[in-house]
Amino acid sequence: MPPPKMKNTNQNPNLNDAFFICIKNEFIKINPQDVFMIEGMDDDIVVHTINEKHKVHFTLKSIINQLPANDFIRVHNSYIVRLDKITLIKMGSCIVNKKVVPISRRLQKPLLSRIKIIGKKDCSSLPEKLDKIKMMDQFVLQ
Repeated sequence: MPPPKMKNTNQNPNLNDAFFICIKNEFIKINPQDVFMIEGMDDDIVVHTINEKHKVHFTLKSIINQLPANDFIRVHNSYIVRLDKITLIKMGSCIVNKKVVPISRRLQKPLLSRIKIIGKKDCSSLPEKLDKIKMMDQFVLQ
């Protein structure tokens, strides 16, 4: 009798698991909880963690598929951010770990759909503004 087929865990990794990046023949362990932003530069990315930055030859398109989908979102052609690290969203940008990160017009709506907004009455015209590609003045995340 043949052995039972094993599920390929690489296709569905545990979303809380750390990953390793290869820099100068070393594998550096990165916990997704420590990552607040990933910046793309051509075919390289810079992984910004609480304590360090790591530049590695990889693309944003490839890394976004390796990250926990519930925790990270692409906000610009050159930036991926961790949702729980955003402290402020305003016209065309957000603040992540005290750094200003641009938000593209195309990706503003997907970002807003992923956050909990309280006090929507003050922002009742927001959907019309976004449809007309106008950005909001300011949202503070609680």
